[in-house]
Amino acid sequence: MNKKTIISASDKTALKRKSLAKEKAVEVALKYTNSIIATLREPFLVINRNLRVVSANQSFCTTFKITEKETIGQLLPHLGNGQWNIPPLIHLLEEILPQKTVVINYEVEHEFKTIGHRIMNLNARQLRIPKKIAVLITKEEEEEEEEELILLAIEDITARKEIEKKLAIIAEEKEDVRRKLAVTTDKLARTEKLATIGKLAGIMAHEIKNPLGVIRNSIYFLTLKLKESIDEKVARPPNFIH
Repeated sequence: MNKKTIISASDKTALKRKSLAKEKAVEVALKYTNSIIATLREPFLVINRNLRVVSANQSFCTTFKITEKETIGQLLPHLGNGQWNIPPLIHLLEEILPQKTVVINYEVEHEFKTIGHRIMNLNARQLRIPKKIAVLITKEEEEEEEEELILLAIEDITARKEIEKKLAIIAEEKEDVRRKLAVTTDKLARTEKLATIGKLAGIMAHEIKNPLGVIRNSIYFLTLKLKESIDEKVARPPNFIH
């Protein structure tokens, strides 16, 4: 026969106090955690398994120009009149994260109606926490013993990407200038080379031309001399008397 454990009224009171003390400690820890999240510089969300927003820090509300009242309790795809219905983000939360638990540096690009074009760097982590603690966070009763929560940190890297893009354009322009300078330098070198060859050809032609002139003049004077000698002999009468 099984013996039933008899718990006295004082023991029940002690257990209840311990339970209350634990819940109080958890509540204090959650408040402390929320205060840390609230002071984070980057936008931060806590979402449940149904993609309903449980918590959002002030940075999120300021960055994306939305109030806390419009955020908490809303399904993420419905947030901001559907502005957060971003297929790559939903794919991350519903497909990728459950398989990996942690996702780091997941880049998403989106056009918001309120703040325009944005490029975001997402870091997400999936947590499983006991039901009693989850109720304190989500304020919702869950049938499962554990609740799945998603911590989502959002870094707006739009400005950084713009700077990187401009730097890439500047680098390309510098490379283009370098290529053009190399072509110009090559053309200049070839032009100078041709000019040098032209000068050298002129000098050589001059050097060749001068000796030919001397030879031509010498032949001319020799021809004149020979002609004078012939004319002189022809003009002189023949001498037959010896």
